[in-house]
Amino acid sequence: MAEFEDSHCTPEEFATQLALAGFWFGGQERMMLLNWESNGPGQGVGDNLTELAYPWLYVHTEGNKRKRTEDNKQGWHSNPVRKKADFGKLRNAIGADRVLLRSPKAIKDLGKLVWTATGGVDHGDLIGDESGARGTHADHATAILTAYLALLRAPERHHGVR
Repeated sequence: MAEFEDSHCTPEEFATQLALAGFWFGGQERMMLLNWESNGPGQGVGDNLTELAYPWLYVHTEGNKRKRTEDNKQGWHSNPVRKKADFGKLRNAIGADRVLLRSPKAIKDLGKLVWTATGGVDHGDLIGDESGARGTHADHATAILTAYLALLRAPERHHGVR
């Protein structure tokens, strides 16, 4: 996994960087399954990856293991229920050493996540903050989460890579 951070990067530029990384790390036959947070500006990332004809994009599914339905939403769409469930899966995977974190920024960001009294997951530094800044935090934690969710969907041949 790689780490890319640029607050001035447009969704179009980010999509290009993701596609290049997917080809670089995976080659033509084993391209990486790409996933990103698609709320807000992230929707443009999926649109641009489609325009670039990148072939393997994470698509959100609903339901249980018996009946999975795709809703054709590319990328990871966060909402309070999904955020709690998915960060819980990641927390369990980290605790069981199925995910090894090497990014100091991601480790710090994940360490600031808290399960709130209302049942959600939030950045601990911003609980009660009404300035609008809460939506701009936990970016590194969310990046690790989207990578982990993609790994869960990737074929068996990709598992075990650390």
